[in-house]
Amino acid sequence: MRIGDFFTAEQDWPDALEEYRAGARSAPKDRIMYLRRVVDTLLAEGKGEEAAGVIAEILKTQPKDEAARAVDASLLVASGKRDKIEAAVSELNALVGQSPANPVWRFNLGLALVAKGDIDAAAAQLQAAIKNRPNFLPPRMALSQVYFLKRNYESALRYADEILEAHPENLDAKLMRAGRPH
Repeated sequence: MRIGDFFTAEQDWPDALEEYRAGARSAPKDRIMYLRRVVDTLLAEGKGEEAAGVIAEILKTQPKDEAARAVDASLLVASGKRDKIEAAVSELNALVGQSPANPVWRFNLGLALVAKGDIDAAAAQLQAAIKNRPNFLPPRMALSQVYFLKRNYESALRYADEILEAHPENLDAKLMRAGRPH
């Protein structure tokens, strides 16, 4: 695995994939761990469909794996298809129900709800993610964008300002501050 991790650090995705896949074949007891690395590498390469296949393989073996379920739901949202977005919202709601304090699940649910068009519910989930992890910046950026969509510019700017306070060079927050959301 160390060799695959080295290739990943070097962003040498093909060699990293080769190493992780070889590990999954040769070390059955660590197979799921290697498959997770395969998924991460495929996602880094922008190969969501291929990653979805590996996620399905993980879920066959470990259907309750929360991380795999969350990645699967995120890939469903990325498809942009209404029925898949609905399935993702359902899955992420289940994950939030199991782990209500998990800010990442709430953040992903917020993004899925934005994709579904349920902006108010999305804002509630993004706010809960921030409440559960105050230094978690992605939900702040998403909230800034949500409030911009709702034409609540004061709130949009407040969240952009909070991001810029912590990270003055954040380009997305600067664009939001300038009135041009990313």
